[in-house]
Amino acid sequence: MEASRAQSSDADKPQLHLAPRAHWLNDPNGPIYYKGRYHCFYQHVPHGCEWQWGLVWGHAVSTDLAHWRHLPPALVPTPGGPDADGCWSGCCAVSAEGVPTILYTGVRLRSNHAAGAPPPLDQDLGLLWIETQCAAVPADPDDEMLVSWRKLAEPAVALPPPGMNLTGWRDPFVYLGAQPPAVPDGAAADALLEGCEQQVDPAVQQQDQGGEQQYRMLLGSGVKGRGGALLAYSSSSSSAASLHTGGASDGVSSNSSSSLAQGWRYRGELCSVADLEAAALDAGLLSGSSLAAAHELGEVWECPLLARLPAAAGTGTNGSMLGSTGGNNGIQESAVRGPWLLAVSPYPVKPPHSPCNPVLYWVGSLDESATRFDVGGASGPYRLDQGEVLYAPNVCGDAQGRLLLWAWLQERRRPGTVAKYAGCLSLPRVLTLSPDGRRLVQQPAPELCRLRRCTDSLTEGAGAGGKDGSSITGKASAAAGTDGCPCAVACGSSGRGGWCVQGVEVDEMQLVAVEGVAGPQLDLELTFGRGTATAAGVLLLSHEAGSQGNALITYTWHTNALEVQFGVPAPLPALPFGGSGSWEDTEKESKAEAGEQVVASTAPAGPARWHLPPPAAAAGSPRKQQLRAATEQFSAAIPDTGAIAAAAVAVAAEAGPELVLAELADPLPEAAAVGVAAVEEAAAPAAARRLGGPLAAPAADSSGQVQLRIVLDGSAVEVYTGTGEVLSTRVYRGTAPISDGSCSAAASHSTVWVAAVGGTAKLESGEAWELRSCWRDDEAAQSVH
Repeated sequence: MEASRAQSSDADKPQLHLAPRAHWLNDPNGPIYYKGRYHCFYQHVPHGCEWQWGLVWGHAVSTDLAHWRHLPPALVPTPGGPDADGCWSGCCAVSAEGVPTILYTGVRLRSNHAAGAPPPLDQDLGLLWIETQCAAVPADPDDEMLVSWRKLAEPAVALPPPGMNLTGWRDPFVYLGAQPPAVPDGAAADALLEGCEQQVDPAVQQQDQGGEQQYRMLLGSGVKGRGGALLAYSSSSSSAASLHTGGASDGVSSNSSSSLAQGWRYRGELCSVADLEAAALDAGLLSGSSLAAAHELGEVWECPLLARLPAAAGTGTNGSMLGSTGGNNGIQESAVRGPWLLAVSPYPVKPPHSPCNPVLYWVGSLDESATRFDVGGASGPYRLDQGEVLYAPNVCGDAQGRLLLWAWLQERRRPGTVAKYAGCLSLPRVLTLSPDGRRLVQQPAPELCRLRRCTDSLTEGAGAGGKDGSSITGKASAAAGTDGCPCAVACGSSGRGGWCVQGVEVDEMQLVAVEGVAGPQLDLELTFGRGTATAAGVLLLSHEAGSQGNALITYTWHTNALEVQFGVPAPLPALPFGGSGSWEDTEKESKAEAGEQVVASTAPAGPARWHLPPPAAAAGSPRKQQLRAATEQFSAAIPDTGAIAAAAVAVAAEAGPELVLAELADPLPEAAAVGVAAVEEAAAPAAARRLGGPLAAPAADSSGQVQLRIVLDGSAVEVYTGTGEVLSTRVYRGTAPISDGSCSAAASHSTVWVAAVGGTAKLESGEAWELRSCWRDDEAAQSVH
């Protein structure tokens, strides 16, 4: 019942990634773990699939991070109020009094005179809209579901600092002083709570003689002519006494007991692009005449987050397989002493309309006042994701002491495509610190395994052998509750078995089909040995007309690169033993059409035959050539000392993209950028489209083995390496043809194939599971039991 109800007729629609039932979604907002439940809010347009004014806060809730229910919108615009034209992004934190408090950016159009007069000239950013930092608290203090919220009459922060010539002032994030995750009454969680305050640093947390709780908040911003900046604010629990009391009107209330709602004072810039420039100058990497920000640093730093990083024991290439086992040893200890993660979403990136919207992060430290982050001396900037669709991440802690992250996964449809939905959130990612203490490790939350379809039997697979004749079976993982189950948590499911292989050699010319599993939702865990291949990975077939074509996901050993190439050819079908040889005829026809020499083949039937053409001679569009040149010069600018942060601003202006930035007059620049990029790519050869690149740390271990976990959810694709780096993208695959059930037909109709490039790679192990929807049957009841 659940599967049939949740499964959409649109095979590209994600069913594991959080999204509204229909229509537009963008930034995740205010994720919070409160009294035994995970709450995730998000930007949502309730009546359309394109961005528009009037954004609301969508709301979903879960008790186990795997199964979710929709709740009514938490925030909607109030006519005549500071958020009359949209409730934009923000955070949710628990005050010293134990009150969950939403802080968000309310926007009103300058042309909306009913919403009030414009701000004073020295505090007017000159945008088409006016930004105000607003606050809301639960309408019913006893409602642990947090279904209804009431807005406070007084803004949390009414106006930006005067005279700063800012280009933006939005997306509040409380990074210090909020209470740790609340758990249900009577839960045995005291030990867990000792170390889960990843947003509270005892070394810098301040209390005066009266025992007041000190808070810190940052806002995303930028300074004209200088680039992105983050503004730090402070408040304390004593501000609650200054709040006015009164009745509610039009959904807005002035009655609150949350000290997070008011009393905020501007403390200065937490950090900025200017700090990176200064660090580069101090290191002697720049002269005044060649000073130029790298193309990804942006004019405004949107959706900032700052949080303490737990460190995972044993993280590395020899560690557990990418979140499928859930040990969290060492997190509580390191939550007190670990460094800080700072992430920003720069806009606009150069050149204007770049499709990437990269999220950058640093790992570093705060000063004693907790109002300055040493971005120049921090490790970074690194890209949070190697793909082109992830933007605007947000985080929260839970009662296990984990730091969890969600982000917006944008669509990449061709122009003119009609759909009933747009956008979803990433899978929840568990964040830890790498063993060297310099970068982020991201793994899918182990609770995802609850959605795997597992069985307790071994069944014979399709029988297509590897190059060396090794067997490929359809063995699934053991049923939930048995010792053989690889899942970190009880799967609680049964169903058709998964695909399982061991010790299979994959030749460049012979793909291996992932059989025994079907459908648009799959979870794959692969371990490759290099052999003679230059790269290995997975080929995803697309059956959707007008899409970007088949997608090849690869890890390349000699460049340590994780990439996706679109528009690669489909494999030629294999025949059963003793067949008529028609696949050879098909291959001859294919080669003849490509102008290649046709040679008779006597290869036996087995894995499908496949040939990856060499990279196109053209380097792609001029925009991509320019980006590639800037990237090469950026790499050359990195000194032997490894001061990546300083080198990030050391690219000469003449080698980088043009310096003239688009004016910030587009209500959703990210959406426009994706649209323009899609038009560009529609006119370019499909084979020229690639994304991804070199990773921050080696993904292969000393023996050359590399682990990949690939989660396919409709068009949403997330690829995790064993060392905790991620590439997210969209692959619109459509609906696969129906197999007649025979071995050969199953192989020929497979939509997922294991591939090698440049030689033979060894698939040391591979498993695949079908996945169920994350949405519960009875979500209409809008309650969690």
